[in-house]
Amino acid sequence: MAACEAPFAMERNGAEVEWRYMSRPIKLNKSPNDHPSLEADLALVRAAFDASPVGVVVVDASGAIQLINQQILELLGYSKEELVGQPVEIIIPVDVRDRHVGLRTEFMNSPITRVMGERSDIRAKHKNGEEIPVEVGLKVCHVNETISIVATINNITARKRAEEAARESEKRFHELADSAPVLIWMSNAEGECIYCNAQWLSFTGQPLLDVLGHGWSKNIHPDDRDACLDDCHKAHVQRHRFSIEYRLKRSDGQYRWMVDTGIPRRDSEGKFLGFVGTCVDVTELKATQLEQQRLRSELSSILDHVPSMIWYKDGKNRILRANRTAAASIGRTRQEVEGRQTEELFPEDAAKYLEDDRAVIESEIPKLNIIERYITQGEERWVKTDKVPYRAPNGHVEGIIAIATDVTELKRNEAALRESEERFEHAVSGSSDGLWDWDVKTDEVYYSPRFKALLGYRDDEFANTLDDWTSRLHTDDQDSTMTAARAHLERGDPFDVKHRVRCKNGEFRWFRARGKAIRNDAGAATRMSGSITDITEQHIAEEQVAASNAQLEAVRAALIRFLEDGDIKESMDALLNDLLKLTNSAYGFIGEVLRTEAGEPYLRTNAIRRVSSSESTQQFFANNAPADLEFYDLDNLFGHVIKTKKTVIANDPHNDARGGGLPPGHPPLRRFLGLPIHYRQELIGMVGIANSTEDYDKSTAASLQPFLATCASIIQAHRVETERSRAERELGLARERAETASRAKTAFLANMSHELRTPLNSVIGFTNRLIRTAESDDLDRKIDALETIDRNAKHLLQMITDILDLSKIDAGYTDIQFSTFDVMSAVRDAVDRTASLADDKPVELKLDLPVKKLPITADRTKVQQITMNLLANAINYTEAGTVRVSLAESSMEDGAPAIGLTVSDTGCGIQATDIDKLFEKFTQLDGESTRRVGGTGLGLAITKELVDAHGGTIEVNSTFGEGSEFSVLIPVAPSGHAPLASDLAQASN
Repeated sequence: MAACEAPFAMERNGAEVEWRYMSRPIKLNKSPNDHPSLEADLALVRAAFDASPVGVVVVDASGAIQLINQQILELLGYSKEELVGQPVEIIIPVDVRDRHVGLRTEFMNSPITRVMGERSDIRAKHKNGEEIPVEVGLKVCHVNETISIVATINNITARKRAEEAARESEKRFHELADSAPVLIWMSNAEGECIYCNAQWLSFTGQPLLDVLGHGWSKNIHPDDRDACLDDCHKAHVQRHRFSIEYRLKRSDGQYRWMVDTGIPRRDSEGKFLGFVGTCVDVTELKATQLEQQRLRSELSSILDHVPSMIWYKDGKNRILRANRTAAASIGRTRQEVEGRQTEELFPEDAAKYLEDDRAVIESEIPKLNIIERYITQGEERWVKTDKVPYRAPNGHVEGIIAIATDVTELKRNEAALRESEERFEHAVSGSSDGLWDWDVKTDEVYYSPRFKALLGYRDDEFANTLDDWTSRLHTDDQDSTMTAARAHLERGDPFDVKHRVRCKNGEFRWFRARGKAIRNDAGAATRMSGSITDITEQHIAEEQVAASNAQLEAVRAALIRFLEDGDIKESMDALLNDLLKLTNSAYGFIGEVLRTEAGEPYLRTNAIRRVSSSESTQQFFANNAPADLEFYDLDNLFGHVIKTKKTVIANDPHNDARGGGLPPGHPPLRRFLGLPIHYRQELIGMVGIANSTEDYDKSTAASLQPFLATCASIIQAHRVETERSRAERELGLARERAETASRAKTAFLANMSHELRTPLNSVIGFTNRLIRTAESDDLDRKIDALETIDRNAKHLLQMITDILDLSKIDAGYTDIQFSTFDVMSAVRDAVDRTASLADDKPVELKLDLPVKKLPITADRTKVQQITMNLLANAINYTEAGTVRVSLAESSMEDGAPAIGLTVSDTGCGIQATDIDKLFEKFTQLDGESTRRVGGTGLGLAITKELVDAHGGTIEVNSTFGEGSEFSVLIPVAPSGHAPLASDLAQASN
């Protein structure tokens, strides 16, 4: 008797799943007519009911509990007597009992099997009042016209523990990430390299000048260089996206396999500018592919060593492939079998074989457990064969796969069966597989020593029962594995599953289990045999490659997006979305570290996602996040990243001393990972993510280095572009100011030419007149001429004085001679000197001076000049009316004592748009009055410089057409200078 293998299909969640069972024959000790007693059946059913791994509750149509199993009692803490006969609402929380009654009524009206509680919104109430999230499956049962509801109840809180197994897969992720830097390059339309980023230079060890042009190709492997350059040339000619592979020498001399992808660059008019591209290190990926090829080769070798005969036939009865066992079963080699017609190998029984083959091909339905005869080397033998459709990649059935097991030995005794099993164990021992044989009726299982060793157990440490294996299955894999087993036993679906099993050391490892049932003459499964293979490393490698590829693709897309449109927010938003998905985090942000004017660091966000659980703060972030948020309070976890420039991992933020609390409306913070972003040793930003489904660790941080390098590149590039734009704006403003100053000086020189020429012409003219009238006795005319000469000479002298004063001020030669004097006396002297300007006008000059003296420490001459300039300006622009000079005690903004000087007039006033120009050098206001009065336009500019030199202030208020008022504040004593008491006393006397 020999073992057999049969594939069969089973429906799971509406989809057909293929399983494969390995089984061995068993000798039946009982006649098929021997039936156990009804009491024994009921006891067996009750034992199975109580041994069920899930809780079961049976209620009648009114909702009363009829039957419960042991799992329910353990789950809810009740005794059997406390529940049976009670309404099912006793185990339903109070707040949903009414709704539950309605749902039960609705379910009875349209009964379908359903699962509830998948989102933890279905709860069961424990005897102690605790509410437990459960998953419930419902089914209506009709027994003798009595309707009952059968509910299966699973405690789903344990599912969270299942997530722990995923951590191990993350430990090796950084190994691939550290060796997969992203290299960026750019070429011009002629195919010459014009840019390589820092990662390229660091990777190859080449200086930038050696890379430009075609220098980058020097590091390509000699065997790849010509083909690579040829592909690049073709791409530049065709101007289409390309992707090539080649080996590139790293700075340590090692050649690494790279995937180089180029995308055409075009300007706004569509003109081809060249390519921008990224290089990704895929050395580890190629190694993984080679490893997978090796595994496929090993699996093919294993296939040749399994005891089943496997045949692949096309629709024309030709044998495409046969394993070694199949060929040997008829005394031939594989080469002698493959490519031959069925009639050539099995002339006596070919017609029957071909009939079954055609039925499977035409119906596309497997035929299982076919008992067939064949003659080999003159001996008649029997096989049990499963024939399943062979589908091409396009889905069409093009032949069959026949898996045959020699069942000639089924009629032999149990000892021969065990001997066959031992031979099978030896045959597959080289493949490191573990074997098992399950008695379906008794649930006794034989586990080979290799099976137990794969899980870390000795032979005596592992009980030979089904429960001892299923109890070690990962929670997430128990249902799917057992469902596949039942489908194989009931319908013959193939049993071939991947699942996780807890080993002796507590670690979960991935295994592939395959099996096949042995059936009696009635078709019922009596035994099931199979093998398990440890595929943990293969599974981890596949997950790591997938995760690495996902991260590198996200980085590549973000870099290309930034290079194409320069929008930092869109690039950062895309990076953050991918980062949250890869790390299973709930929310996070990417920000740039800046500094205040005082040099203190603060954070400004470039991208932020889901950081609020209340409507008010959700609205706040919705309104403000697009405009970039700024955070100055660094007394918190992300602030610790900025202050220390180091990674912060906090898997218990509530009790972490580095945390500073959360703002109102912020969702609970269960886990936090803060990562600094450095560029050439400078901290320029950070990434913060929170509330991952698993704890963050150092491997998580290490695996995200490509993300951080990409963020650093984008932030630095954005800073460079921003600085360039700012410099251009400042250059434009400086150019504009220079042009304005140039125009002002030109106007000033033109004005000065007129101003100097006019008084000089008067002086010359009247001097000539005096000469011509020298012999005359007309004294009045001589006096008028002399007065005109005097007036114009003084005017000319004042203009020259103004220019000299301004020149001294601009050259930094203003000499302030501080002394203590009575400011009222100085102001009165200044008024007396200037009053003559009002003699020829209907202008009334009024003084508003205090009675007592006002001592001040200042430059007396400069104070008088300030007063005279303001007074002359007021008189010149007042054709008729009043000019008032006021003096009073006052104070500066900081409270220091000061003297207030005010000069007001009722003249023409100043336009509001011209007030800002009053104190500019070489500037005269437009208007008829300005042209009539004339002058250099320097008086007020000199006045302001003199006031500033004393640490004072000057302000002007004016209403056009009504007059102006100039107010000056001069400190009683300059900063750092205190007048002597004797000086003050002298000034007061």
